[in-house]
Amino acid sequence: MTGAAIYDASFAGPEVISMNMTGVMIVYSSLFARWGCIVTPQNLLLASCHASNVLAQSNQMRRAVEYKLANGETEQVSGCEVFESARLASYLCFVRTRVCALFTRYL
Repeated sequence: MTGAAIYDASFAGPEVISMNMTGVMIVYSSLFARWGCIVTPQNLLLASCHASNVLAQSNQMRRAVEYKLANGETEQVSGCEVFESARLASYLCFVRTRVCALFTRYL
């Protein structure tokens, strides 16, 4: 996943980037990077692979947003469901972390 995003950033134009899929990849990799850190024993290889994918996909999102703003496609950027889903996912990740902390405290 990370290699594909880095390759696309190097050789593909921003017009082919799907903002919805990029947002999904950011949320997915964020959750699994966090999970790789909190499991016992820690899976730091998994966490580092997903953390690097978050960075690569964030760069792709930046490229797509800049391209759409430069070409006057502001309605796709301002009304983008990706940002709403990212905000919801970060909230759910926070809640999930708190719930897991409560369960591990009492087990």
